[in-house]
Amino acid sequence: MLQLRGSSLSDSTSLFHLSQFLAAAAFGSGILAFQFRERRIILFMWCLAAFMNALHFICLGRFGPAAILLVTATRFLVAISSTEKRLMYLFMTLSLLSFLLTNTHAVGYLALTANLLGTFGTFQPKDAIIRIIFLATSTLWGIHNWISGSPVATLMELTFLLSNGIGLWRFYQGQRIQQFP
Repeated sequence: MLQLRGSSLSDSTSLFHLSQFLAAAAFGSGILAFQFRERRIILFMWCLAAFMNALHFICLGRFGPAAILLVTATRFLVAISSTEKRLMYLFMTLSLLSFLLTNTHAVGYLALTANLLGTFGTFQPKDAIIRIIFLATSTLWGIHNWISGSPVATLMELTFLLSNGIGLWRFYQGQRIQQFP
């Protein structure tokens, strides 16, 4: 038992609160990311959010999503300087391997699907295409987080949807967005 100001909390309660703090920090980073237009800044902010979300899931004992999110954080970092398709396939393979090695719950398939779709989006050269793809990934992660019992992470993904939509509208209002390359 941990002692905090005279009251005792179980380790699992403390880890849950830490997980929610990390999810909230990831929340802030992700919200800010959607309000930038420059691809490099967006990807860097998402890298921070993915890393903090990975730590969040580690605290919850959900190592499958944590492994996928650590691969995701690395992917965002690499994609800042490259849109090379070979790297995209490498990160898809790493995501699949981390899933196969760590997944213990059926809900993990939502995380895997969101991650593979996000990997495809990350390596697109145009921020508008990335944003459109990430509307779907935020939806999948939101459902995953709700099923996993993380209220802050669920709220985070719902807010990402809203912030992404606002950013898409702000930057591309009235413009036709080009198809995938």
